[in-house]
Amino acid sequence: MKPGNYVPFVSFSIAVFDALAEMGWARFTGDLSAISNTTVESFPLSAWRSLGIPFLPAKKKAHPEDLTDRLDRLMGKFKISLSRFPNHDELQALVSGLAGISMQKCDWAGIRMDGVQPFVLEGTVREGYIVNPLVPSPCGRSSFS
Repeated sequence: MKPGNYVPFVSFSIAVFDALAEMGWARFTGDLSAISNTTVESFPLSAWRSLGIPFLPAKKKAHPEDLTDRLDRLMGKFKISLSRFPNHDELQALVSGLAGISMQKCDWAGIRMDGVQPFVLEGTVREGYIVNPLVPSPCGRSSFS
């Protein structure tokens, strides 16, 4: 069971996926040849773990040094150029979005899919993949701006 504060977050996420589906965006099925107009689920906690970086504490528990440390660790693994220091939400979005950037570049070595193909049960979509970033190999260091 998830903490009570997850209910609004999860409900909002489901509503966004449903709204995009109504506009013709397909849920990601794991088919790497069909990613155009596809919604992909990401999750900061899962992304931090995938990269081997300690996750960012919750916003109310995070200290400025936590943000600095996590950004420094990300910048040590990826060539990232930012115009300013990100706030908590922006850093969470950044780590989650790294997988999407790899997908857009067809850099399949830059992602890991966790979960199972989405399916419909009793009229609702269940499960699905969470797509996580992977640390680039030293020989082919990714660059994201």
